[in-house]
Amino acid sequence: MVSQQSKDADFDDVDVEPRGEVAEFVLSLFTKHGDALFGFARARVTDCAAAEDLVQETFVAAVAYLNSGEPLQAPKAWLYSVIRRKIADHRRLQFKQARIVSRIANLPSGEDSSRLKSTANDTNLELASAIEECLDQLPIAMRQAFHLRVIEQCEVDVSAERLGVSTGAVSARLYRARISIRDCLQSFFN
Repeated sequence: MVSQQSKDADFDDVDVEPRGEVAEFVLSLFTKHGDALFGFARARVTDCAAAEDLVQETFVAAVAYLNSGEPLQAPKAWLYSVIRRKIADHRRLQFKQARIVSRIANLPSGEDSSRLKSTANDTNLELASAIEECLDQLPIAMRQAFHLRVIEQCEVDVSAERLGVSTGAVSARLYRARISIRDCLQSFFN
């Protein structure tokens, strides 16, 4: 889903340098919860280094969040929700990479390959056109929520803030948008 470069770029515009009380607080969180978070991540990913990276990314997110000035009401629950999302992102990336490797390994050679690529390009153009048409049919509120969450990959709370609505409203709009897009695509290809 996200390359290492783009993951690093996510933090370029965020102040992640801990200052004073933030540094002390994050250090205390790490001391209290670091080992448990590592165990949690290690039980869910196969690579020890990946589990360490996920814990590190979780605490970088904590520093960035705390530097924003927002209070952290339930630190342990917040840390676990962040690491769950980090694990899900990691799994999606692993799955995508495995799928790409599998496709490359199974590519035919020579003339069959160029015919396959031509067919794939035609299919991709048709699919892209269908998706664009389905998105255009969505009401503006659903389209905005879908764009922020799926295209820009903003978290639900960030999307809600940008749209000026509650997180529940964003979730409902996303649900309805996905149903509408699914139905539209099914009718388009049937």
